[in-house]
Amino acid sequence: MLRVLITLFAVCSWHVQVFAFEVTGATIKGAITSLSNGEISCVDLIQGHLDRIEAYDKAGPYLNSIISIAPLEALFEKAKSYDKIYHTTGKLYGSMHCIPIVAKDCYDHPQFPTTVASVVLKSCYPKYTSPVIANLEAEGAIIIAKTNLPDFTVGNSTFMSSISTLLGATKNAYVEERSPYGSSGGTGAAIAASLGMIGLAADTQGSIQLPSAAEGMVGIRPTQGLVSAENEFPLVMAQDSNGPISRTVADAASILELIVNETVIRENDGNSDYTSYLDADGLRGRRIGFSRDAFASFTVGDMEVEPDLEVVAAVETALGNMAAAGATVKDTNVSRPLSLYLNLNRKEVGDCGSSWNQYGISRYLEHNYADNCPIKNIQDIIDSGVYPAGDITRSWLDAMVNYTLPPDEDPACTKYEEVTTTARELVLDILARNEVDFVVYPVMNRLPTSITPDSSDPVINLITYISASTRLPSVTFPVGYAADGVPISMSITGRQYSEGELIRIVYGFEQQVFNAMRRLPVDYPPL
Repeated sequence: MLRVLITLFAVCSWHVQVFAFEVTGATIKGAITSLSNGEISCVDLIQGHLDRIEAYDKAGPYLNSIISIAPLEALFEKAKSYDKIYHTTGKLYGSMHCIPIVAKDCYDHPQFPTTVASVVLKSCYPKYTSPVIANLEAEGAIIIAKTNLPDFTVGNSTFMSSISTLLGATKNAYVEERSPYGSSGGTGAAIAASLGMIGLAADTQGSIQLPSAAEGMVGIRPTQGLVSAENEFPLVMAQDSNGPISRTVADAASILELIVNETVIRENDGNSDYTSYLDADGLRGRRIGFSRDAFASFTVGDMEVEPDLEVVAAVETALGNMAAAGATVKDTNVSRPLSLYLNLNRKEVGDCGSSWNQYGISRYLEHNYADNCPIKNIQDIIDSGVYPAGDITRSWLDAMVNYTLPPDEDPACTKYEEVTTTARELVLDILARNEVDFVVYPVMNRLPTSITPDSSDPVINLITYISASTRLPSVTFPVGYAADGVPISMSITGRQYSEGELIRIVYGFEQQVFNAMRRLPVDYPPL
């Protein structure tokens, strides 16, 4: 269908054109330079990414990451209008002129249904636009597609895969047998395969960190509340955090600058000029703790699980490279004491999730969809009877629909706030006592599981809670590759609103260490 429509609108013939600018692995800076010099048109840049979607997501290796593509007539009308502005004035529309964006299918934009990857919501279009998307569009970015995730962000165990009733399973762009993780797995895979230049993701308990790690991408989970989550299908509004997934640190920083809430920045004496932190010598003088307890064995049932030796080796090498680049790196155990504290309080705060789920999703279904959406409330979803086989969605929905206390009246949510605050203070106290300002850790201490994990798969130990359960910011970044080619990654966390300093450190690592080993996924070469 895409092939027919593109021909119909006479954008170009389906035969892949050779442009002066290569979109595979492209960066914002490279694209803006080529657009400014007239080496490529906006139409060409959009066409180049649609060509890759058709060749690699819907055919060939069949990545299966894209749920929907923007209406083509409107898409190319916008691209042509940007070209006209450039040819008429010699100037670009804005700082993101024609940069092609793919967004996780929980962000609202009236040109796309917001399905959260569920068949039940496939015909439901939102009335409003996410402020994140609106900010980027105001600078000239173009939303070309929306990406896969587990149904409602929770289906199929959420983190372990991105399998939905609407699209099926998204593959890992580097090793197709391995999982891209979730719930922003479609976004991570699409950016790794250069189906878009930048991806928009959302994180509650690791949904930016894990897909970024599995695909070797840079993912920023900002301080909770720094980026608006308005006009977006929610999960736990008190913990949801939006951020970019990109191939480079500079691209992630450029996007974060445009999507943060400037009022929040001002109130917290922050600096949102994140590209000013792009310092190739950014590791020098930094005091960084390493949560070595993330490498401890852990018990699942009767099974003692050890970390993967390839993960250990890649992380140890990265730590050595950080020290060689001028950082002070010392063991600072954060993972285990934080995990113990959270587990001790898990039962008391458990129902708060249902409270936030019920409140946020009910409000969204009532207010955000156009009137012709057949789903008006959570009970309508339950009555549809459409759930992924063997997943957790039905029990999750049942827990929600039977929960009536709103978060501000729920004792469990009062306790949740207390636990979150204490957890954050615990992490910051550990950093202060060890005289470090940041903590790095492997996002997971084992390699990604198979794309459809079962009981025979090795268990992984997720370390994402250091950021997610404290509302502290994190940046996830690649540090190497396993023997089969799957990326190995780490995250770094710091104090609230320390995104700029995190970017400085990770950019320094990228420039001095990682760029020399960077690989594009072999199954998704230039067309």
